[in-house]
Amino acid sequence: MQVTREQTQRGVSLYPEWGSLLGGVFAFLVGMIVMFGWQENMQVLERISPAWPRMIPLTALLFIILGVATVLSSRRFCLSRSGNGKPGGLSRCGQGLALFVVLVATAHLIFNALRIRTGMDSLWLFTIPSGGPFPVMPTVLATCFLLLGTGLVLVRYRCAFHVFQALAMLVELTSLLALCRYLYGGETPLFNVQMAFHTALCFVILSVAVLCLRTDRGLMALMVSETTGGVIARRLLAPAFLLPLILGSITEELQFMGYYDDEAAHTLFAISCIVVFTALVWAQSAILNRNDLQRLQAEKNFIESCKLTQALQHAIDEHGIVAITDPQGKIIYVNDKFCAISQYSRQELLGQDHRIVNSGFHTKEFFRQLWTTIGSGQVWKGEVCNRAKDGSLYWVATTIVPFLNETGKPYQYVAIRADITERKRAEEKIRHQLERLSLLHHITRAIGERQDLRSIFQVAVGSVEDQLPADFCCIGMFDPLVNEVTISCVGIRSMELAPELAMTEQARVPIDNNGLSRCVRGHLVYEPDIEKIEFAFPQRLFRGGLRSLVVAPLQVESHVFGVMIVARRKPSSFSSGECEFLKQLSEHAALAAHQAQLNQALQKAYDDLRQSQQTVMQQERLRALGQMASGIAHDINNALSPAMLYLGALLDDADQLDPQIRDYLETTQQAVEDVAATVARMREFYRPRELQLVLVPLDVNRMVKQVIDLTRARWNDMPLENGIVIKLKTELEEQLPAVVGAENEIREALINLVFNAADAMPHGGTLTLRTRAVSKPIDAGVADLRERRFVSVEVCDTGTGMDAETKSRCLEPFYTTKGERGTGLGLAMVYGVAQRHCAEVEIDSEVGFGSTFRMNFPIPDEPVSAAPRKKVSAQRAMRLRILVVDDDPVLLKSLTDTLEADGHFVRAVNNGQSGIEAFREASGGKEPFSVVITDLGMPYIDGRKVSSSIKEISSSTPIILLTGWGERLVVDGDAPLHIDHVLSKPPKLGELREALLECCEKRVEVTAA
Repeated sequence: MQVTREQTQRGVSLYPEWGSLLGGVFAFLVGMIVMFGWQENMQVLERISPAWPRMIPLTALLFIILGVATVLSSRRFCLSRSGNGKPGGLSRCGQGLALFVVLVATAHLIFNALRIRTGMDSLWLFTIPSGGPFPVMPTVLATCFLLLGTGLVLVRYRCAFHVFQALAMLVELTSLLALCRYLYGGETPLFNVQMAFHTALCFVILSVAVLCLRTDRGLMALMVSETTGGVIARRLLAPAFLLPLILGSITEELQFMGYYDDEAAHTLFAISCIVVFTALVWAQSAILNRNDLQRLQAEKNFIESCKLTQALQHAIDEHGIVAITDPQGKIIYVNDKFCAISQYSRQELLGQDHRIVNSGFHTKEFFRQLWTTIGSGQVWKGEVCNRAKDGSLYWVATTIVPFLNETGKPYQYVAIRADITERKRAEEKIRHQLERLSLLHHITRAIGERQDLRSIFQVAVGSVEDQLPADFCCIGMFDPLVNEVTISCVGIRSMELAPELAMTEQARVPIDNNGLSRCVRGHLVYEPDIEKIEFAFPQRLFRGGLRSLVVAPLQVESHVFGVMIVARRKPSSFSSGECEFLKQLSEHAALAAHQAQLNQALQKAYDDLRQSQQTVMQQERLRALGQMASGIAHDINNALSPAMLYLGALLDDADQLDPQIRDYLETTQQAVEDVAATVARMREFYRPRELQLVLVPLDVNRMVKQVIDLTRARWNDMPLENGIVIKLKTELEEQLPAVVGAENEIREALINLVFNAADAMPHGGTLTLRTRAVSKPIDAGVADLRERRFVSVEVCDTGTGMDAETKSRCLEPFYTTKGERGTGLGLAMVYGVAQRHCAEVEIDSEVGFGSTFRMNFPIPDEPVSAAPRKKVSAQRAMRLRILVVDDDPVLLKSLTDTLEADGHFVRAVNNGQSGIEAFREASGGKEPFSVVITDLGMPYIDGRKVSSSIKEISSSTPIILLTGWGERLVVDGDAPLHIDHVLSKPPKLGELREALLECCEKRVEVTAA
C-alpha cells in the first residue's frame, strides 16, 4: 500500500512539472509562428481571422522570452547540479529573462501614458502593408506581461509566494475575459479587453504554466497532494473550468440558430450546469465513500501493525540496545539496556549525540565513513568500542538503519546494538595467544638458523626485549660445581641497566635460597613484586628499579644448564600467558642450544675425520706413486748406467781433452745424475727425509738466481716466439739467513714452480720471485710461546688462478689441469721435497687474480757446517779377476769395457745360473775370481741366490751388489746378508773404483788373518 501511494504521489507531482514545460514551449512556439507570419506577411498567422485583432511583433517577442523563462524556471532546471537545494544557473537565467519582460512592459506603459510612439511595437522592423498606422500594444496587454513577468521573477522567493500566485491568477482571469469575447461575442462585461485570440490563449496557458512552477504551497500544493481535497480538486477543477465554457458556447450557438430565445437560453444553460455538476458531485461522493471504507480498513490494519510494532519493539528492547537519533545525530530515544550498559540515565542521554560514549578507539575516518553510508540511505553494520560513564570500555555489534522521507532523505536513524564485550575479550585473548605462538615460531626458526650458543641466546633475548617487551633480560649458564650462574648474554636494551645490577656479561650470580635456586631445579619462577623479598638476588634487581620478575630454566632432559631472567619495572606486570610464553621460549632455546653444542661437537669430529681421511688418502697416493716409481727405477737406472760409466771413463782423461768438449761431457754427466736423482725421488713422496740425505748450508738467494738462469728459456724465450711477454720481478731480501738442505732437490722444486707459473700465464703477465725471513709461533693457538724463524721463498704469477677444488687437490700426484701437456707430478714433487726438508707449503690463489706458492724452510737454531764430501780416491785397485753377472747386455758391455780399461780381467755372464757355474768352475782352478759384481733383479735366479751360492763356495770372496734399488735397500735395511758392498745404478766410475779398492783391502785383511 505504501509503495502504491508513493508511486501515485510521484506520478501526480510530475503533472505540474510537465505543465510548466509544455506551457512555456507552447508560448515560445506561438511567438515564433507569429514572428514568421510578420516576416512572410501571412495575416492568418498574425490574426487567425480577418475580423480579429493582430498579435504585434513585440507581443510575439515577449511570449518567446516568457516561454523560455518559464522552461528555465521549471523544477527540471531550477536546482543546481550539486543538489544543495539552491537555485541553479539556468533558473537564474530564467529570472533574468522575466525581469527583461517586466522592464519592457513597464517602458511600454510609460510611453503609452505619455503618448509617445517609439516604434517599439513593431520592433523597428515591420510595417503595415496597407500603409496605415502600426497597431499599438493595448495597456491591458502590457499590464499582463508586467504581472506575469513579475510573477516569474518572484517564483523562487518564499516570502513573495502569495504575490506570485495572485499575479498569475489575475493574468489568468484577464485572459479568460478576452477569450470569452471570442466565444460569445460582444464586449467584456467589466472593462474592454482587447487581445488577439492567440494572445489570450497564450496568456491562459502561460499563466497556468507559471502556477505549476510551485507545488509546495497554494493551489498547486492542493492539486498534487494525496489528501481528499487534492483528489477532489484534481477531479473537479478541469470540468469546472471547461464545462461552463463548452455549455455556454453550445447554448449560444443553438440560440443563434433560432431554436429558442434569450430567456430559454439562460434557463437551458443553468439546468445544464446543475445536471452536470450534480452528476460530478454524486460520482465524487461515491468515490470518497469507497475511499473512507478503505481508510477504515487501513486504520484497523494500522492498529494491528502498531500492536505488532510494539511487540517487536518490546522484543528488540529486551534483546538489544536501541537508540533513535534525528538527522543531526541527537538522541531522541534510548531503551533501558542502553542506559544500563552506558551507565548514563535517560535524561543524561536525550538531546546528546553519541560522542558522550565515544571511547576514542576509532579514527575520525571510521565515523566519517559511517555517516557517509547512513546519510546516503544505506544500512551500516559494524563493531564499535564505546566508553561507559565509569570509564570502562565495552564493545557493541551495531546496525544503523536510516528512515527516509518522501524525498529519499533520512529523517531519523535507528541503531540496534548487541553487547559483544565478552566475545571481543575472548578474541583479544586468542589473538594474543596466536601472536605469541607466531612470535615463538619466528624465534624458534631464527634460533634454528644459528649454530653457536651466543647467537642463539642473542636472538632469544632480543626477541623478548622487542616483542614481549621487557625492561631487563639476560641469559646465564649454570655451573653446579660452584653453584653459580654466569651471565653469558645481556640484551642490547638491557646493557644500560646491567652495570647498575652488576649483571654484565661474565658476571657471576651466586645461587641462594631464592628464585634462582628453584629455577635451577627446573621450575618456572614468577615473582609479582620483589620489593618485599629479602634475598640478595631479588634485592639487587629491586635496587635497579625492577619490580616484577620471571626466571625460566634452560632445561634438556631434566638437566638445567642455564636460566633466562626477565624483569619489568611495574609490579604484577606479567600475565599468565606471558609466563607460559617465556617457559615455552626457554624450552625451545634450551633445545636449540643443546643441539648447537651437539652440532659443534659433531662438526669438529667430522672435520677431524675428514682431515685424517684426506691425510691418509694423500699418503696412500704418494705411497702408490713411490712404489710405482721404485718399480720402474731399475729399468731407468740400467739404461743410464752405460752413459754414466762411459762419461766417467772419458772424464778421466779430461786433461787431454779440449776444454769445450770437457764442458760438454761434464754437463751431460750432471744431466744423467739429475735424471737418476729424479727417479730416486719419485718413490719418496710419502717418505720423510732420509738419514743419508746430505744437508748443506744453502744460500737461497744464489739458488733463486740459478733457477732464473736455468728457466729463462721457458718463461722468456719460448713465450716471445708467440708474441707473449712475461715480465720477471725479483724481491730478494739481503743478508738472508742460510738454510740446510739438498741443493739439487730444492733447486728442482723451484724450477717446477717457475714452470707452473709460466704455464698459468698463457697471455703474459708478471712472474715474481721473492725471498724473506719470517717468524711464526710454534703453536698458533698459544700467543706467548716462542716463535720459529723461517726463510720464505715465494713464486707469484698474475695468471688464471685456481678455484677452491683445484687448490685443495693440486698437490695430489697425477692431478693436472693442463690436459695432455701435464703429468700431474710437478707439484707432487715439490710437496715431497718440502716434506723431506721439514718445510711448509702455502698456496694463495683466486680465480682471475693469479697464484702464490710459498715454501717456508726452517732456519736452524745453530749454524750448520757443510758435510764433508767424500773425495773419490784417484788410486785404482790392483789387477783383479772380476765376475760380472747382469741380465742387461748393454750394461754388461759398458761395465766390461770400463773395468778392462782399468786393467782388470773381466768375465761377463747374463744370468744368475751361469754366474754361479762360472764362479764354481774358476774356484776349482788356479785363477779364481777376486770380486763378484752382480745385479739384484734377474729372471729365475736373482742376486740374492747368486750371492748366497758364491759365499757357500768361497766365503772370503767379496761381492758387490749393483742394482737400481741400491739406495732404498740401504735405507730400509733390506740388503742381502752375503753382500759386502751395495752400489746404485747408474754407477759412477769413481764409486765403482772405490768399492773395488775397499774389497781388495778387505780381502787382504781376511787372507792375512
